[in-house]
Amino acid sequence: MKQNSLLEGALAKILPEEDTKLYELSGRYIEKTLEVKAEPPDKAVREGTLLNFQILQDDSGYRRVIYTPHWKDAFYRGWLYLPNKIIQARHRLFIYPIGGSANYDFAGELGFEENVPLDNHRNINFLVFDFKVQNVKRYRNQLLLVGNPARSGFQIVSVVQDDILDPDEMENVFLVQLVTSGGYELDYDYTRIMQFDYRMEQIRENSVQSTSVPAVEVTLDALMKHNLKLQKELSFYIPVVESNYDPDNVMTKELCKPLPPSFPLEEKPIRDMRIEGQDIQIKIIYEDATYQRPVYDPAWKEHYKKYWAYVPSQICLNFNHLFVLPKEPDEVKMLLGMLSFSESNVNLKKNETGFLIYEFHVDHCIAFHRQLLFVGTPQRTGVSYITIDNRNLNEYTHYLARIITPDNEEIDYSMVEINKK
Repeated sequence: MKQNSLLEGALAKILPEEDTKLYELSGRYIEKTLEVKAEPPDKAVREGTLLNFQILQDDSGYRRVIYTPHWKDAFYRGWLYLPNKIIQARHRLFIYPIGGSANYDFAGELGFEENVPLDNHRNINFLVFDFKVQNVKRYRNQLLLVGNPARSGFQIVSVVQDDILDPDEMENVFLVQLVTSGGYELDYDYTRIMQFDYRMEQIRENSVQSTSVPAVEVTLDALMKHNLKLQKELSFYIPVVESNYDPDNVMTKELCKPLPPSFPLEEKPIRDMRIEGQDIQIKIIYEDATYQRPVYDPAWKEHYKKYWAYVPSQICLNFNHLFVLPKEPDEVKMLLGMLSFSESNVNLKKNETGFLIYEFHVDHCIAFHRQLLFVGTPQRTGVSYITIDNRNLNEYTHYLARIITPDNEEIDYSMVEINKK
C-alpha cells in the first residue's frame, strides 16, 4: 500500500494540470525580467573590467544527467515535473541559491551529485555545463562569463560579490551572460548581488511532506495487481527501477546522440574548414525569429503511450538546438510531436534533407569533407526549417552537421545520413 501510494504520487507530479501549451518565463526563474539595461555582449566583452574568480571544481568529462531514481523518490519536491526538467535541459548556466534547503533542491533537480563546499553569502557561485570559462568581466550591469562551449563537462565558478560591486554599491541587479570570446551569448540569467555585510537572509527551510497511507482493507492480490498497473503506467514517463538509489540506474547525456566510434569528429580547426570548404545552397522553408519552444504540450499527455512525455527522452531533445529530420514520415511525425512543432508543413522531397534549428539564425552552410557547417548567430528565441539538396553533396553518405558561431565555436551537432537515391 505504501509503495502504491508513492507510485500514484509520482504519476500525479510529472505533468501539469493545465490543458494548454506552457512556455518558459522571460526571466528564467522569475515571472518578470529584472530591469537591466544591457549593451550588446560583444561590446561588453571588449570594454568590460576583468574580475578575479576561482574554479572550485572542473570535470571536462562530466555528462549531464537525464534520469536518476532520486527524482522519483523526491517527487513531492517537484523533481519529476516535466516542464522544469525541460527548462533545465535548455540551459548551461545556473546560479547557486542561498540556503541549505534551496541548494538541496537545486542539486537534486539537476541530478548533480558533486558535493563542493560553497560560501553562498560572501560569493556568487555558478554551475556551468558544457562550457569552459576563461575569464569573468563586469560591464555596467552585465556580468560576463567568457569562454568556449564544449560537448561535455562542468565547472563551478566562484566570484566574491564585494569584488563585483563598486565600493559605494551596497547591491545591484545584474544580467549574467555566458558568452564566447567573440561576444556571442549562449545562455543568461538574472541575479541580485549584495555586499557581504548587506547580504541576503537565508531562504527558509522547505518543509518535507510525509506520504500518508490510507487505512483500507484490501487483499494482497489486489494490491499487487494495482502495483503492476501503476508501474506499467509510470514506465511511459520514467524508467521503472527499484527506488533505492543505485549509480547504475543513473542515465546520462552520452545516451542522447551517440556517434559511430570510427566517425571523424574533427578534421581541421573550424576556421580552416570554413576557409577551405565549399558553399552549399540552403533553402529556408520556414523561419520565425520570435518563436518560443513550449515546455509543455497537452499532446504529450494524449500520446503518452507513444513515450512523448518520457522524461529522459524529453531532456535529451531539449539539450539540442539542431535536429535532422528522419526519412520515414511516421518518425518525422513523432519527432515533431515531441518537439511540439506544427508551425510549418514538413514535406521533404525525394532528394532533400531537412534540418530544424532552434535559437540560431543560419547565414550560410559550408561542406568540408564529411562535415556540414551551418554558420550563424545564436539567439534567445527563434526557429528555422531548412533543407539542402542531397545532389550537392557528392562525396559521402554520412556527415556531421554542426551549427557554428562566427568566432568558430560549435553550439550543437548531429549525424546526417544522406539519401541520394
